[in-house]
Amino acid sequence: MPYLTLTFRLPGPTKSSLFNFVSDTEENIMSFVSIWQSVWATIAALPVISSLLRFGQPNRPPTPPPDPVPGLVEQIRDGQRAIVANQTTIAEGFQLIADRLSSIGEEVKVIAKGQQTLDNRFRALGDGIHAVDNRLKALDDVPKATVDALKAITDELKTAQVDSNSHQSDVRHCLHAVKDATESLAEALGRMSKPVGEVSEPRTAQSESATEPTQTQGTPSLEETAR
Repeated sequence: MPYLTLTFRLPGPTKSSLFNFVSDTEENIMSFVSIWQSVWATIAALPVISSLLRFGQPNRPPTPPPDPVPGLVEQIRDGQRAIVANQTTIAEGFQLIADRLSSIGEEVKVIAKGQQTLDNRFRALGDGIHAVDNRLKALDDVPKATVDALKAITDELKTAQVDSNSHQSDVRHCLHAVKDATESLAEALGRMSKPVGEVSEPRTAQSESATEPTQTQGTPSLEETAR
């Protein structure tokens, strides 16, 4: 008599082992159903087989059947119907288990995808925290850079002030030099405009005696010679 061997595999941590478990369960269910159908077909064919075995034998008086137990046949038939119903229920249960395992596989895929998304979110969060740290470090460097810039501006202003004072002093010296040159030119032009032999009036006695040499009436001066 054929027998059924159910092989169950516990689902492992990988997706392939889970799908192998589902496929093996479906194969076991189909084998179980086909074997029971064969058994019931054999039981139903027993009267035909017995009649074929009796075919060609001489007619004998039928042996009286033994007294059956009252209700035994009905109990057997009820048991058979219950077995068939239980087989159907078991097959439906295995089908539900297979469907549930398939849905668990889909849920595992969804969980893996969610885990990947969560990892990406955490990675992005870590990058954001790193960027914030860099911004804070940059903000810490801003006051120092501001102080350095202000110091450089102050030094430039001081240098510009010193340069301005120096330029102003140079301009004043130039103006004094121009003034002195203008006065000297005016004096020279004044002396050159007088007639020959006329001595210009001294501005001061000391300057006249110290600066101008004594000239004779007949000897022309340098200005007159130049004229």
